[in-house]
Amino acid sequence: MEPELTPIRQSDAGFTLIELLVVISVLSILSVGATLAASRQGASAATADRAWFEEQYTALRDLATQGRNSKGLSVTPKGLSFARKTAEGWQIGDPIRRWRGKVSVAGLRPQPGLNAPDIILLASGQSSAFDIRFTGRSGPSQSCHSDGWTGLTCDTN
Repeated sequence: MEPELTPIRQSDAGFTLIELLVVISVLSILSVGATLAASRQGASAATADRAWFEEQYTALRDLATQGRNSKGLSVTPKGLSFARKTAEGWQIGDPIRRWRGKVSVAGLRPQPGLNAPDIILLASGQSSAFDIRFTGRSGPSQSCHSDGWTGLTCDTN
């Protein structure tokens, strides 16, 4: 006796339309996410560095005004360092975070004394004048500047 072959009914074969739509939807969402992540790679370095600098500047300015003592920021190609004023002068710490992209500083006025930080934040809320530019691999550069009186202004170039 040979086994009987039963014909496949039309409703049991293949995938349903709903199953195909769900799979296509999931794949399209994943591809959009991957495309966005890849396109932001270069520009995100400048944006991330500017946003992080802006946060650190604001936090340190607030500390200087609340604590009624001067604070400082030292900006180097290696990273950003905090500085505090002591009786012996300025003490500049090691960089607390490396930059993701390139950072260039301009418009710094020479500070009196040895080993002074690039940006000094006074207890009055004022700071030394500076202009910092953040660049990534692609996309627009970002910049932050201050004239010392009006506070920090950051924008996209």
